[in-house]
This record gives sequence, structure tokens and C-alpha cells, in this order.
Amino acid sequence: MKFRKSIVLINQDSGYLMIDIVNHICKSYDETTLVSGKLIERGTSLNEKVKLEWITEYKRNSLFSKFYSWFLGFFQTLYLVGFKYRNSELFIVSNPPFAVFIPLIFRRKFKLLIFDIYPDVLTNTIPWLKYTPIGFCWSFLNKVVFKRADKIYTIGEGLKTTLEQYVDSEKIEVVPLWTNNDFIYSIPRETNVFLKGKPFEGKFIILYSGNLGKTQHPEIILELAKGFKNNSEIHFVIIGSGSEKLLLENRIKAEGISNVSMFDWQDPSLLSHTFSSAHIAIVTSGSQANNLSIPSKTFNFMSVGVPVLGISSSKSELSKLIQKYEIGGCFDPNEMGEITGFILKLQEDVNLYKYYAENSLNTSKLFTIDNVNRFL
Repeated sequence: MKFRKSIVLINQDSGYLMIDIVNHICKSYDETTLVSGKLIERGTSLNEKVKLEWITEYKRNSLFSKFYSWFLGFFQTLYLVGFKYRNSELFIVSNPPFAVFIPLIFRRKFKLLIFDIYPDVLTNTIPWLKYTPIGFCWSFLNKVVFKRADKIYTIGEGLKTTLEQYVDSEKIEVVPLWTNNDFIYSIPRETNVFLKGKPFEGKFIILYSGNLGKTQHPEIILELAKGFKNNSEIHFVIIGSGSEKLLLENRIKAEGISNVSMFDWQDPSLLSHTFSSAHIAIVTSGSQANNLSIPSKTFNFMSVGVPVLGISSSKSELSKLIQKYEIGGCFDPNEMGEITGFILKLQEDVNLYKYYAENSLNTSKLFTIDNVNRFL
């Protein structure tokens, strides 16, 4: 095998997907460096030959902290690329979003992995931003950068369609996300250490596990829970953190919502237990996101064979995935009656529940780490 000299991979918030990508790519290079603000290892560790360069961690606590960490991470990365790794190829993930502009300043061979498309994510939330100098400038720079890229990877057909406004489709390759069924797998409820001793141990559990930010609309979970206040068999569990967490905790206390339990992030070694505690797993992808993102945890929930309750626009990648493989149901955020009916139906209809659960587990086997071979 002919090795290339060196490559720098950039992702401010690195998890199992990034570790798999880095470990695959490093096989083809003499020197591999990962620039990141956080690295969460689960199951698979980062290859020991990969060098780590730390930048500031991506902060989700507030809009200010989000943009501050993005800007600071961008300038720290800019310094590393410009002065410490002058001769390296680049593999740039769209986090921080401004990192994709680094090749405008330093001319290198580079590839892009787009998880979130900016400014589209922002202009979908704030439509008038599209017609401001910021919106025009960002869109123009996207066209310049994307045209120069050797390759652009993204994770869904909807994302590819959105990217085509900036670059020819021939340059874009869709690589679906994946899960790891050797690390995340179903745990019987009677041996589930997360459930052990909890007041909701024997109940029908609706689980939300993930970021608790504005774009995830976690307040919907509380509204759902209030609709089940007279059903003692159904309990909602929320695991995670983010800018909306304190607001949720305050609402639970002030409104006396007794059928919701909240927990901080659990240790990655407990993922199989936390995910297996669910009878139904909630995945939200706000209506503003549409085709601009797809939550990776969706694939992880499949690994434990749990039906997925998507709360998202019918045009979203999440909705299309759920419908195509029949792994659950997906509803618009304002369809509270339909969501409630879906939960009740799965609680009562054992055969329908089993159908979705089996489809979920079988679908997970279609989205494996083999997808990583499509990079480079």
C-alpha cells in the first residue's frame, strides 16, 4: 500500500463516528492528527498512532456560548493548520461551521464531511437572515469552497439535495451513518442496571436521550407527559443536558409533573442499559431542520431493537428513514393527539409493538461500520 504523508482531521465534537472515520483514514497516511475539543470513546478507542490536538470544547449551554466556542475553536484550528501542519491534507467536518472556510486561507488538498449545512440551518430558523449581508456572504463562500474540495461527503439524500445549490452533485457522496451492534445491544429488563431500583422500573418507558437544546424542542416531552398524568403505567425518562435542561427541571417542579424523571448524561458503558430501558425511544428533529440534519442516535436505538417515535417534519430525513424501514412512527410537533395515540397503541398492541421492534433491530444491521470504508 502506498502511503500519503500526513492528514489533519477537524471536528470540534468527536464521538464514535469520528473515531471510526479517523481510525480508517489513518491506515493510508504516515501521520494522522485529529483536532478536536472533545473526544468520547465508546467501545472503540482512537488508534494509538493518531495524534490529538485540543481546541476549545463546543458549548451548547446558550446561543452565546455556542457561537463563542465556534469562533474560538475556528481560530485555534486556523493557527494549527497554518503554522504547525503546513503540509498536511485536510479532512474537515462542519463543526465548527466556520472550519470549512480554512481552505480559503490556506490552499491545501481537502475533503469535507457535512453534517449540518450553514447558513441554511440558521436561515430556516431566521428566514430574513438569508437576505442579509451575512447570509449572502456565507452562501457565496460556500460555493467557492465546495467547488475547490476534492470530495464532499454528507449523510443523507436530503442533505445532498440542499448541498446541490452550492456545488455539482457529482462531487457529493452520501455515506449513511452507522451503529455498532457489538457495543450497543439489547439488555433484558430484569438485568438492566439502569432500571434497577428506579421507581419506574416496571413501567412502560418513553425515553429521550440526547441534547436538550432549543432545536430539539424538549418541552414537547413535558406536554406529552402531562397528557398521560392519569396513566400510572406510562413513565417518561429524559437523559442529557443542554440550554433547556434547567427550564425543564423548573417546569417539572412548578407544574408537578410526576411521571417524568430526568438524569444527567450516563457513562458511555451504560448505553446499552439506558437505551434498553425504553419501550419507545423519542428522536426529535425540529421542523426547521427538515433535510439539514439527522440524529445519529436514531441508529443506536435500532441496535437495542426499540421502536422509534420521531417528532419531526414529514419532509425530514428522520421521517423518511422511519417510514422506509417501518421502525416506528413520525409526527409533526403539533400532532400531539396522534403522538399520544401512537404511544397508547404500542402499549396495548403487543403484535404491533413486536413488529416495530423487530424491524428496528433488523434495520440496524443495514447500517454498520462498513460504511466507513467509503471515506477516502
